[in-house]
Amino acid sequence: MARPYEIIFVDDASTDRSFELLANLVETDPRLKVIRLRRNFGQTAALSAASTKLKARLSSRWTATCNTIRADIPALLAKIDEGYDIASGWRKDRVDRAVTARSPPASPIG
Repeated sequence: MARPYEIIFVDDASTDRSFELLANLVETDPRLKVIRLRRNFGQTAALSAASTKLKARLSSRWTATCNTIRADIPALLAKIDEGYDIASGWRKDRVDRAVTARSPPASPIG
């Protein structure tokens, strides 16, 4: 079943051309939006920023590391269609560098 959707991109002060490319992309489709953060606050802050702009009743959140697999979304939507209030999942076999991805710096023990 086709569903309406929107896509919100969050640029967390990347130093590549991400924001420029995203700004051009959102001009092509009204369902696309981009938020630019003034610095990299981390994944939680980026997802929170996107959540404040959501208009849709349902959302699927993805990170740039692609730990969300598009093929999983229909199974989650099927659960919502069955009457569940929330459908969630997690990546069992991660494909990113989970241990080294943006860990906070170690604090000295005095």
